[in-house]
Amino acid sequence: MSTEVEVVSSSSKIIWKIENISDLNSVIKLDSEVFSVGDFKWKVQIFPKGYGKVYNCLSLFLVPVDLTKSVNAQFSFAISSQSGNISQRVRKEVTYEFPERNSTSYGWPRFILLSELHDPDNGHIINDTFVIRIEVSCRMKEDSICDNFKESDSDKVPVSEAKKKQSSTLLEECPSAGKPFGEGQYSCKVGFGDDKEFEDVGGFSILKTQVPLYRQIWLKYGHIATNKVMPISAYALLVMAVRDLMNSIIDMHQCRYVELSSGMIEGWEEMVMMAEKFEFNIGWLRERLETVKKPLRVAQSRVKAAGDELKKAEAQLIAAKNYLRENVSGVLSQSDMEMCLDIGENLLLDGLF
Repeated sequence: MSTEVEVVSSSSKIIWKIENISDLNSVIKLDSEVFSVGDFKWKVQIFPKGYGKVYNCLSLFLVPVDLTKSVNAQFSFAISSQSGNISQRVRKEVTYEFPERNSTSYGWPRFILLSELHDPDNGHIINDTFVIRIEVSCRMKEDSICDNFKESDSDKVPVSEAKKKQSSTLLEECPSAGKPFGEGQYSCKVGFGDDKEFEDVGGFSILKTQVPLYRQIWLKYGHIATNKVMPISAYALLVMAVRDLMNSIIDMHQCRYVELSSGMIEGWEEMVMMAEKFEFNIGWLRERLETVKKPLRVAQSRVKAAGDELKKAEAQLIAAKNYLRENVSGVLSQSDMEMCLDIGENLLLDGLF
């Protein structure tokens, strides 16, 4: 078995070529060579038979090497079909803040099913070899950008003031994005550490079925829960509150505007108000809920206006019938007049064809 890492500076990609795949059957973990991105060093880890309790997937992780300061890294892994089948390309991308002086890896325990990886029709493995393509860029807190795979400061591409300002604004709006819960101060989560229904996401316990969406929220806005109202000693209550709120968020995420109802809005509003009382980090959710309410308010306003017009029309119809009764009562009999009123809106030739 042999591996080869090729740094392609011009395309800002790292290509990791892994040969003799059949020899990996007895290998638990395989590390790539260490490579540099600006001032930072990294390596990639693969678990050929899966990581932890995952047994049917290839697991892929990015690992910092000798990290001395926190860094926000945007990275992606891709495995393509070597036979040219574009539809079989698997690529995943994420942004994660690696904490200072920490070698914690981050990535995907379930990157690709082993059955798909080894399926000869997909073309991922040819001649007992497959290739992983990696892209990495990193940003420090002071917002200095490290150009992809440039090893010297002189090779760094300058960042425009506009981009710096934009990036700084994003950091100010979501300062807790991707950070561990409670800044990583709390290592003991009583009652949930071994719970099979929950999974740790950035130091906070999340129901496993909610993890994919919650991870996206955490990486963009930070953790939902805070300890501003409920202390960390009430951790179980925090977890339950976030679980219930996530149920509403998932419902919103899966709902189309045409499916909206007043009952849905009322239920979501109740959950958001509860979270606001706990001073949870949900400003982004409140903003979107208010946006969602607007078309429903417009629709309700139009329905009310149509109802008012219908009432006016009904009143006018009643007045017209009363007028007819008063003015033709001397010409038609009561029964004839009632028949005229009943058939008044019928077409003259109804029933003939």
